[in-house]
Amino acid sequence: MGSDTIKFYIKEKESEIYVKDKSIENLHSQIAYRQKKIDELLNHLEREKNDVRQRSLQSDLKYETEKIHSLQLSLNDELRGRKELQEKLNRLNRDYLDSLKRESDAEIEKQKREQRRQEADFDRQKKEWVASEKRKQSNKGHTNEPEETERFTPAPTHFRNAIRWIIYVALILFVIALIVVRFIDNEQPQNTSDRTSTEELTTESLNDPVFEAVPEDAIGAVYVKVDELYVRSMPSTDGNTPKRFAEKDGVYYVYDIVQDDEYTWYKIGEDEWIADHDREWAEFFQDLN
Repeated sequence: MGSDTIKFYIKEKESEIYVKDKSIENLHSQIAYRQKKIDELLNHLEREKNDVRQRSLQSDLKYETEKIHSLQLSLNDELRGRKELQEKLNRLNRDYLDSLKRESDAEIEKQKREQRRQEADFDRQKKEWVASEKRKQSNKGHTNEPEETERFTPAPTHFRNAIRWIIYVALILFVIALIVVRFIDNEQPQNTSDRTSTEELTTESLNDPVFEAVPEDAIGAVYVKVDELYVRSMPSTDGNTPKRFAEKDGVYYVYDIVQDDEYTWYKIGEDEWIADHDREWAEFFQDLN
């Protein structure tokens, strides 16, 4: 199979493993719930003095025990299935790496064959040129052979071949690195509300911007210090989907300011707000003259 086909099967197995993990998680939750009920039944049984009630509790206890046993059997089946899927996925990943290596070796061999063909063409052209020069000298009555290196200039193909080979090998190594990273670590979500600036900026460390054509309703301007500062439609992070990022080193006119327990919010446009935390992410200028 080619690398693209193997990659398709890898994604398919990863999806199946995800479904298995969800099923295993659900079974663990059910077993924990049943075990909690058994503990409660045992406590009631110890305190209960009525024979009829005791028999009822014992019946419930038997049912819950059988239910846990059934769930445990299902869990064992799911765990075995998950292990088999993981083994198949591991084999597919090894096959994928082997396929990439074979394709890389095939491409390198192709480049070598092309280089040998070009060298053979070069030798053939050189011999033809030397023979042609000999005939010319013979026709003119000269016996000295022409100097080959002074008049025959080959096409500069070796350098181009080396560059193409280096680029291809770098691409293969990059793909292999991506696969290895996938096994080592999962991507973690980024919490933008905890973003902090790596250096403290003050008003004195910034060049005062020159504002021209200031809107009449602007109460100031704000200078963005960091990358990926969200622009939101409301001065809040709760249930407020970001619209875009404010541009780092960008300066925006401010039309309103809202202060809450954690952030200072600056209105920079219609339904557009950016947040600042202790002047770490943005710098406000009130004097626009």
